[in-house]
Formats: sequence, C-alpha cells, structure tokens
Amino acid sequence: MTSFEQALSAPQRYFRRLKNMEIVQDEGRPIVRRTHSVIESEIRWNGRRYLLLLPFRSDTIRHIESFEEELRNRRQGPLLGHIIMYEEATLLSSCGHKHCFDIFLQELPDGMMLEEAVHYYHLNELRDAVLRMKSRLDAIGFCHNNLRPANILVCHSGVVRPLRYWYADWEVYSDNEISQILEFIDKYDYPEANALRHHLAPAPEEE
Repeated sequence: MTSFEQALSAPQRYFRRLKNMEIVQDEGRPIVRRTHSVIESEIRWNGRRYLLLLPFRSDTIRHIESFEEELRNRRQGPLLGHIIMYEEATLLSSCGHKHCFDIFLQELPDGMMLEEAVHYYHLNELRDAVLRMKSRLDAIGFCHNNLRPANILVCHSGVVRPLRYWYADWEVYSDNEISQILEFIDKYDYPEANALRHHLAPAPEEE
C-alpha cells in the first residue's frame, strides 16, 4: 500500500506508459482504496478519467483477460471495458526489492457514484435506471457478483453502469441481485429533499 502511494506521487519514475497521468487527491495525498483483491486509485490520463487497479493475484488479470475476450463476442450493454497494462508499475516489495506489476484501467464516464447521486437526482428515476441496468446485464448473461452502491456509477447521460468486474462471471442466464441497492436508495426518500432534486437525463437508446 505504501509503495503504491509512493508510485502514484511520482508516476514519471514508477510507471512506464502512465508517466503523464494526474492523480485524484484529497488534501494533497492520492486517494487510495484497498480490497482483498486489488488496490485502486482514481486518475486522469490523456483527457479521460479511470480507475487504476493493481491486483494482488495474477489470476485477477487472467480473469479480466477472459472477460474482455468474451465481451468482444457479446453485446456490451452498460459494461465498461478495461485496458490491461503488463509490467506497467515498478514497486518496492516489503524487503525493498523492485518488482514489475501488471495493472488495469477501467474508464469512468462523466457522472457520480450512487452514494452521491441519491442526494442529487429524483429517487424514482434512479430506481428505474438501476432496474434498466439489471435488465440489460441479465439480458447479456453477465453476473457481476458484487453489485452494491459502492460499485454503481450514475452517468450524466442517464445510464447507470456497474464498476469493478473482477468478481464477474458470464452465465447462460444471470439474475443480478439489486435489492440492497434499491434499499439504499429508499433510505433517502423523504419529500422535502425530493423537491430539491434534479431530473436524471432520459435514458438513451439501447447500445
């Protein structure tokens, strides 16, 4: 974790192709999150916004590789692809030795995470957009396996998109569980706030 933060603070030294990236910061420090599978940070690179993800295990990269291969043969729906960069980051191990690590990027369209969107958009419109996302994921046989508010992006285009796919599976039929997402939205349903919320952009045609 410390080595990753150090690399983000000086990308020109520790990254091969991402030397010119800009790191999203909070009080002068990179915003870094850790799960049991990856370390992630948000960056801007060549005019676009991404999640930069460093996996702890090589099978995570292999999973993303197979996901991208399958995605090329299916309708994309609300999914976002990845850019895989092999041996992109040079980090120090706990013993002080340098090692090269594979990373991947997931593009972030303009929008906000669901935790913020519930304060900004009409809740009925958010519910409908989440239900459309579920329907489109089920239709292409995609099972996210970790759908929760922290993994949901509400785009300015009106489309709701899931993020962080390293738990995902392709199945003949999927039924993505979204009850906790709808329950999370319902917690913010009180009239005095609804009057101040904005309308979500009309959903575009099926992609």
